[in-house]
Amino acid sequence: MFEKKTFVLNCEVCDTRKMTAESLQQYGQIILNAELVLVNEKSRAILNALPMVMNTQNILETDEDVEVVTVNGNYEINGDTAVERSSVLCVNGSLRIAPGTENVLKKFKAMIVNGNIRCPQSMMPYLAQMHVNGYTVSIPEDCIELDSAFTVDRYFLLRARKGGQYYADEKVILIDPQIDAEKLMAKELRFLTKKLITAEKYVEEACTLIDETVKLTVIPEGWSYVSDSAELNEALLQKYGTSLWIDGDLTLYAASTPLLPQIQNLHVEGTVELMQEQTEAFGKLNAEYGDMRIIKGGRIIENGTFVTVDEKALLKDPNGLTVRNCAVLTIAKELDPELIMEKLCVRNAGVVFCTPEQRGAVSVVCRHAGMTIQDHSVNPMEIAKNLLSTKVINAEQYIL
Repeated sequence: MFEKKTFVLNCEVCDTRKMTAESLQQYGQIILNAELVLVNEKSRAILNALPMVMNTQNILETDEDVEVVTVNGNYEINGDTAVERSSVLCVNGSLRIAPGTENVLKKFKAMIVNGNIRCPQSMMPYLAQMHVNGYTVSIPEDCIELDSAFTVDRYFLLRARKGGQYYADEKVILIDPQIDAEKLMAKELRFLTKKLITAEKYVEEACTLIDETVKLTVIPEGWSYVSDSAELNEALLQKYGTSLWIDGDLTLYAASTPLLPQIQNLHVEGTVELMQEQTEAFGKLNAEYGDMRIIKGGRIIENGTFVTVDEKALLKDPNGLTVRNCAVLTIAKELDPELIMEKLCVRNAGVVFCTPEQRGAVSVVCRHAGMTIQDHSVNPMEIAKNLLSTKVINAEQYIL
């Protein structure tokens, strides 16, 4: 006698209002993963009687004829947005809401945003029905919105309105050496932001642009500002010089070692990743940094789909091996856990296969492994059997 199948449904919105118990009786287990489940009194009773595991935080009960609108990409609600009847909006991207759209927002029974929302402060009370898998940016009234991290340059000063108030969610960067300080002051600008990063020569002018709640960061004279994470290599020093203020992480590899004596000044806002044998030379720099992480591996394998690490791969380079950004990583069964600890570094792996004996060592050397580390002992026939007895549906919208 055959066992009943399992039914797995993954979707953004699941509409159960027209479902019948008979349509699902063939399944021994039903697993529903959804951002939003639409129910009515009848379907709720059926769901409660089924062998169902429902993973959702949002259940909307309504008998009203609700339209489901799905947008893949960024979306804007403005005065021209037409919504004829009650709707559920699903946005797989960023959502921007313009001021004065209260009547449009009232038409949406619920909103699911797999991204970020940007809207004026006056519109925040209308967001109660939203489910956001991201963050919400509330833009102060009468402000002109800029990029989250905005760099002020001489061309911006040509276009900026006098006395204008500008909003940047994350930070404003004022380091362009071509900026005319007198013209900057004449514009009488105000920036609303969390942080202002400025070159030392603009400190006095910068203080007039912000209030006392904004964090002020000053890049010393003669230093270069690096706006993102970086690797210590020849190209970095050729572009920015040897006095570096890095607004991110800094990674050192074996080829970075001879470059360390060239560094005159160094500040790293984030984490410094380096090999054990580089720590002494790095310590002589008297650098400022947020955190330090020791990595292994003079040899790097990255962006692979299926990667297998065996003893030969680990011993090919005396500094070991670093595996970055791979989908599936398999650790050879014969690898000794001590050798894994000594020679292997893993960054961003989707799935890692290893033996139970290796699991502890692999857990230590892995950072950001997507799935739970699994054993080699998993029987492929069992996996195949489970797949054959499981019906899986992935959809944006599904009607049961």
